[in-house]
Amino acid sequence: MMFSGICAFFLYIFKYHFAVSFANESMCSKFSCEEQLLEKMIRQEIKVEMMQNNIKKTQETIANILEEEIKKTSAEVSQKLESIQSNVMEVVEREKEKNEEILKNAFEGLRSDFTNDMEEGKKMLIKLSENIEKPSVAFFAHNVVDLKLN
Repeated sequence: MMFSGICAFFLYIFKYHFAVSFANESMCSKFSCEEQLLEKMIRQEIKVEMMQNNIKKTQETIANILEEEIKKTSAEVSQKLESIQSNVMEVVEREKEKNEEILKNAFEGLRSDFTNDMEEGKKMLIKLSENIEKPSVAFFAHNVVDLKLN
């Protein structure tokens, strides 16, 4: 008897449990479940399309921002390059002027050295020409006095 009482108790709980769980669920037909599923899929598809559009807009925005940054950076680099170029040209011009002055001084020094050497060479040529005009004597003759006759 105890066994049948326990079985009856379990059957009662089992029946109550399933009756409550089935009572909360609404039974729908296959068509309405598929319709609900289809509606949900359409909503998901619309959301995915919206997300794709948002992603495209974001990519375009980022591309535009990057393009602007690249243009700005390019302009800054060009400006710096022009500044460096002008500085280099100034330095080259100063160095050119210094080198011209150095070369001018060196040229003047060489000219004065050359002029001095030319004067010395002229003097040497004059001395040589004077020596050439004089007849060269191979020997000198003297009258010998006879010392025995005295």
